[in-house]
Amino acid sequence: MDAGIRNNQDWLDRLTKSHPEFNSTLTDLREYLMQGLSQSFRGHRKISSENLEDFCQDSLMRILEKIDSYNGQARFTTWAMKVSVNLVLSEIRKKSWENVSLESLDGSEPFLDTNRGGGIFYSTEKNVLRKNMAEICNRLIETSLTDRQKFALVYHMKYGMPLDEIARRTGTSRNSVYKLLHDARKKLKREMESLDISPKDIAELDRDSL
Repeated sequence: MDAGIRNNQDWLDRLTKSHPEFNSTLTDLREYLMQGLSQSFRGHRKISSENLEDFCQDSLMRILEKIDSYNGQARFTTWAMKVSVNLVLSEIRKKSWENVSLESLDGSEPFLDTNRGGGIFYSTEKNVLRKNMAEICNRLIETSLTDRQKFALVYHMKYGMPLDEIARRTGTSRNSVYKLLHDARKKLKREMESLDISPKDIAELDRDSL
C-alpha cells in the first residue's frame, strides 16, 4: 500500500502490535523510509547500501519506541522520516569520532580564548569585558568542576564530541554524560552568581566565543 494513502490515525492504529495488519504496515513503512534515506544520503562516502539497510531497521525500532511522543503536528510519515534521518546523522557523527584520539585534541588549552576580540565594531571597553569574562569562566571551569564534569563540558562544547562518544570513552551512559553537563552548567552558574556577575555580563560572551 502506498504510504501516502494512509492518514495519521491509520498509521498509529496499524502500528499497534495487536493489529492484524501490523507486519504489513511495518513493511510499508520500511519501504518508505528506505526510499527516503536512499535519496537523502545518495553518494554519501560514509554510508553504503548495507549501512542504509541497518539504519532503516534501527529506525523502525526507534519509531516504535517513540510513537507515543508523536503529537500529530506533522504528517506521521514526515515525523517518522525525521526520526530516521536524525538517527543516521547521529551514527555518522559517531563514526567520524571513532578514530579520533584525545591526544589530537588539546584539552589543556583554555576553554575560551581570552585573546579573541569582538571585532572592529566592539569598543575597547567591551573587548576588555569579554576578556575578563573569558578568564573568569576558564578559572571556574578549572577550579569548580570535577574532572568528569570538565571532560564532558570541554569535549562536548568546545570540540563537538557527541554525547554517545563521550559515554563510550568514559565507560558510562548517555544519560550520565547529560547529567554531568547539566550539573556542570548549574555549578558554573552558581559560582558566577556568587561573584555578582550579571546575565548581561555573561551575554557578552556570545556563541561565537565558544
